[in-house]
Amino acid sequence: MSNVIISQFLTNNSIIHTIDNDSLIIPNNNIIIEFVELSTHREQHLKDKRYHLNKTNLAISKGYTLIHVFENEWKDKQEIVKSRLLNQLGKSKFKYFARKCVVKQIQAAEARKFISETHIQGYVASKLNYGLFHNDELLACMTFGKPRYNKSVDWEVLRYSSKLYSSIVGGASKIFSHFLKQQSPKRVVSYADKRWSKGNMYRQLQFKELKDSNVSYFYFKLNDLSLRMFHRSHFQKHKLQKLLTTFDYNLTEYQNMLADGYDRIWDCGNKVFIWSNEE
Repeated sequence: MSNVIISQFLTNNSIIHTIDNDSLIIPNNNIIIEFVELSTHREQHLKDKRYHLNKTNLAISKGYTLIHVFENEWKDKQEIVKSRLLNQLGKSKFKYFARKCVVKQIQAAEARKFISETHIQGYVASKLNYGLFHNDELLACMTFGKPRYNKSVDWEVLRYSSKLYSSIVGGASKIFSHFLKQQSPKRVVSYADKRWSKGNMYRQLQFKELKDSNVSYFYFKLNDLSLRMFHRSHFQKHKLQKLLTTFDYNLTEYQNMLADGYDRIWDCGNKVFIWSNEE
């Protein structure tokens, strides 16, 4: 059903496409959109944690970019999903040029509100936030903080997003250049979600592609109509006794989660990028 809805959205925006099972193929852009239903793509159903990564790699080998839209994203963040799809298809409704904008440091509350409304992964606590403004309107935001997974670098780019349905030409570059002048970092790390991106923005910012991370997973409660998903870090084994109605020390994290009515879904991992001013 959701493929039909997404198909209608593409049709309404004059995007030629075909439907093949759970995929929408957009030949003019060499893009495939896959709608991922949680019930049929969970681990107990697929038995393969690399399923989505393997499909991504197969698409790449055939010259396509594959975008995986999780069911909960379409349900809860549909406007963000639509905006991202149009942006990747070159169909954004509004276009701005960063050269006509100014960069300002903004408070956490303003960054939180903007990121929550425009970024598919939502807000994450940050130390430093910059906004790109045009006539006092916030068009884009980039947030920075202490590296969460790589302690050999100074900073991590935590989030970058722009006004919905808008293309901000040079926006990320202008904000990042301002950050470099203000903070003079030696090394900066960031990550591109391979379900959605190849990381082209980071290459434009002169980041070097370091590696691909391992695939990761999210938990969700079976038969929960809210479709709420939790990052794996939320349900680490040492936390489970306080979070689950039933818990057995002799079982693994995943076995305990299954016993409590959860299953998990695997992603495609991330591309890891490093910016450095060191020789």
